[in-house]
Amino acid sequence: ACPYKPQSVNVALVGCDTYEETQKVLLSAKKDLGEILSAFEFFDTEALELLLSKDKNAVDPLGTKCRFYLLIETSGSDSSHDKEKVNNFLEKILSAGHIKDGTIAQDESQASSIWYLREHITEALKKTGYNYKYDITLPSPNFYDIVEQIRKRLSPDLAKVVGYGHMADGNMHLNIVSPTKSDQVLSQIEPFVYEYCATNKGSISAEHGIGLFKIEALKYSKPSAMIQVMRTLKQTLDPNGILNPYKVIPTHD
Repeated sequence: ACPYKPQSVNVALVGCDTYEETQKVLLSAKKDLGEILSAFEFFDTEALELLLSKDKNAVDPLGTKCRFYLLIETSGSDSSHDKEKVNNFLEKILSAGHIKDGTIAQDESQASSIWYLREHITEALKKTGYNYKYDITLPSPNFYDIVEQIRKRLSPDLAKVVGYGHMADGNMHLNIVSPTKSDQVLSQIEPFVYEYCATNKGSISAEHGIGLFKIEALKYSKPSAMIQVMRTLKQTLDPNGILNPYKVIPTHD
């Protein structure tokens, strides 16, 4: 049977001035919202500014410029209980100085407008230029540091660098966009991104998998012995190579 649609959904957007504050908000959300916390999304001011410049339907509901933005959603079955928990949570993080500004959707239309910001960043990037996309996971201390490290390696005239993703899962969508495809830009990104993930106990691929494009980068997340075991199992179960061919497993060391 399909799961029931939540009877009570609350969506809030808050802004923080430091990365450390976003982590404090996340910890508070996990503690104070608990079982009703259904989404905790992150995007930086560069991502929002790019979206606002490319999409006339995108509107900043805060009006106060912040360094980082957090979209927080709860889903439950008791509207009065959930609303009280959300309001208490927002009052707590505001009084503690963890957020600079914030708003909570009053109806489905406002909730959709807030989600629109997070969900249309990718489209705005496509309208800007050539995209280099990295779907990675990193521990909390390094989650945003990778974005700043890439910015140091690329001058603003070469590329724009934005970060957004599923913060509660440690899943960062690192996106670099340049006017056109550039070997110069790519050389400053790879293999640095993969090496950074390996050094900091992250993963080169989170929700989007290895597929075709990251086969040669698998070695940064899996030791050679593990890859050889994967290759042996693949050859044993699929000797003709007809199941999902050419993907995930390198054909050579």
